[in-house]
Amino acid sequence: MRLGRELVGLVPVPRFPAAQVPYTYSGGNLITEANGWIAAASNLWVGMPREISKGDLTINDTLTAVLVEQKLSEILVARGLTWGTNITIFPFRASDIGRSNLTRSLLLWLEKETTNGLPGWRMETIYRTVSNLVENSTNVNIAWLRAVAVEIYDICSSYNNENPATFVPPLDELRYFLRHCTYDSNYLSRSTLTNVFASACAGANAVLAAVPTRPITNVLVVAIASAHGRPADTFQIYGGTTSVMLYKNDGSPYDLPDSFGVLPGSLLLVCGYADLPTPPDSLALEVISVSLASIPLASDSDSDRNLLVDTWEKLFFGSSVDPFGDWDGDGYQNLQEMLDGADPRDPFGVPFTPKVRFDFPYLELIQDNEYLRIRFNWPESYIHRFVFGVKGAPQLDAPFRDVAFIGPIGVPYLQDTFDLLVLTPEVSTYFYFIYVGLRE
Repeated sequence: MRLGRELVGLVPVPRFPAAQVPYTYSGGNLITEANGWIAAASNLWVGMPREISKGDLTINDTLTAVLVEQKLSEILVARGLTWGTNITIFPFRASDIGRSNLTRSLLLWLEKETTNGLPGWRMETIYRTVSNLVENSTNVNIAWLRAVAVEIYDICSSYNNENPATFVPPLDELRYFLRHCTYDSNYLSRSTLTNVFASACAGANAVLAAVPTRPITNVLVVAIASAHGRPADTFQIYGGTTSVMLYKNDGSPYDLPDSFGVLPGSLLLVCGYADLPTPPDSLALEVISVSLASIPLASDSDSDRNLLVDTWEKLFFGSSVDPFGDWDGDGYQNLQEMLDGADPRDPFGVPFTPKVRFDFPYLELIQDNEYLRIRFNWPESYIHRFVFGVKGAPQLDAPFRDVAFIGPIGVPYLQDTFDLLVLTPEVSTYFYFIYVGLRE
């Protein structure tokens, strides 16, 4: 009678299909709305299909599992964890008591890129790549690797009963072979495949080398509200119609913090892993980082006349701030960040435009026949975003009144320099100031 031999295998966690609860908030009593959502979610859950994983374990399953373990070992060592040479992903085995078990948090850490640039590795991709090659590859070396795995089981099955404790379990012998490209002495004396050990070892290396790192992509997305008047709650590729779904590394939806201040129409630059299962006409990303790239400029008033729209100031600062200041210290003034739709509180969320300098205009008066040129400096690329006016009075203590003018007119060969032309006054002394406001 022959005793059974140990077989192990890895099974991906069954995948639940992404689902949107068919419920729309109607603005009613919160308890009523909550109960309505729960009822809709419960009905959806009951009707969702469940994936069932079943089957018989094979030698190829065990070979796949050991190769996955070996790949994880290589990744750990590459990240500077020398104990990675002695790990187990089978902590239920009594003989693995002296090996380090890989926790869920550690495996999730391996899925992230490190701060020094080492890539992330998706566990499911490692498994599926290895499993596919072990099961289906026609590569000669991988075929010899499969033959070696079969021979190890044959030797243990044929001779271990008559020689108790002489042969280590096949899984441990597979581990030994992957590290040494040969059998231990007890198995080696029974082998008929020693002439293909080098090829089989090359096959194992080919399988491990075929596992891809996680692909990283950067996309610009626009925030969209699912209902008018609601905060932004969905995203699309900017300039397209492809829906973008954002997830955390644990698979749960990536919700932007309440303090992020995302308005519908805002643009976000998302850096993420692009290897998640994706529904048709969609893009699923596991978020690495999100930065606010642009915010829609509000069109309401500037009641304090500081060139910053009131609702914009309230959204980011809660009160009035200096338009010519630089709150986040990124080199861009608050005014330019508002005009370009950047986040004035984020030193990394800078505009895509070159830095300019806004300041109170310094005036120079130049006589030009019947005209007086009031010359001032203002960033040329933004002159169209503002309206200008001139007021004048013959005495400083007299009322200043609007003065008709022509301009602003760009001064040739002088960058960011403009003239406002007014008629030369009839009196010898006259005082002027110009005012500037946001163009509606």
